[in-house]
Amino acid sequence: MALLDVGRVCRKTSGKDAGTFCIITGKDKDNFIVAGADDKPQKISWKHLEPTHIVASGKDAAKELKKHKLI
Repeated sequence: MALLDVGRVCRKTSGKDAGTFCIITGKDKDNFIVAGADDKPQKISWKHLEPTHIVASGKDAAKELKKHKLI
């Protein structure tokens, strides 16, 4: 299992959303597609993501973030 797989909770390290948490919901050629607390999907380079130890399933992703008090 790779460190940046679908379902991994990450912290954004740059941009206006730096410091917020998100979940990887997909991948394309160069970027990861992530959903944050506002559930608006964004394309973010892997260089701007810091992975955490938390992996959430697709159905329970929001519950995982709330459980760990990330949102």
